[in-house]
Amino acid sequence: MKPRPIVAGLAGAVLMMVSMLASAEASTARKSLRAMTCLDFLQLEDAAKPEMVYWAAIHGPTGKPDIARMDVGDTDKIVPIVVDGCKQTPNESFWRKVTETRRLEREL
Repeated sequence: MKPRPIVAGLAGAVLMMVSMLASAEASTARKSLRAMTCLDFLQLEDAAKPEMVYWAAIHGPTGKPDIARMDVGDTDKIVPIVVDGCKQTPNESFWRKVTETRRLEREL
């Protein structure tokens, strides 16, 4: 057995793994809540949307908790409203859309 083909094969495997990891990192870039747009929100999986709405609803603009608690039922009520609003204005701030929707829901 010659060592050169083994070394070349290992080097090729390492280069493939490094390129796969680099592309995986690039595709999972995360934005802060303040930088997230409605379009970013709409591209999330449906199962993650209630969690994102809940998180945005209980945190203030600084990212620190702003509201002591929020009922799961409240989240379930505003998720479809946020989704519809985001479809109408995809470039709007997601955080702003959630806080605006939550404020309107409390006024009703």
